[in-house]
Amino acid sequence: MKLNLIAIEGKDVMFYYHSPYDVLDASNTKVSIPEDKIRTVQVKALSTHTTAEAQALSIKQRKCRFPDENDLRTSPVYTFNFCRMECRRRIAWRKCKCIPHFYRKTGTQFSKQVS
Repeated sequence: MKLNLIAIEGKDVMFYYHSPYDVLDASNTKVSIPEDKIRTVQVKALSTHTTAEAQALSIKQRKCRFPDENDLRTSPVYTFNFCRMECRRRIAWRKCKCIPHFYRKTGTQFSKQVS
């Protein structure tokens, strides 16, 4: 787990948490604590493991992907956030024939077939 702390004087302290394989998504991983209420922050990291039997199921059957089951063209690993970013990048291209500057450059493509 990665923990990012953003503190601005006079504002709430915001913690953003995400997988070490993922990027920060400020829209859904934020915990906000009023600045005057914070003394100590305790974080407990949990790890989820999947059985070999569950891993052997198809992506369609388990309705999720593992990081190494990547079919994204713009990221070396699969995460839900990277998938959403690639989707938004495609929509931007389809709607306005441009890609916002904060998305990965077109020349950097990743591709891997997943069965």
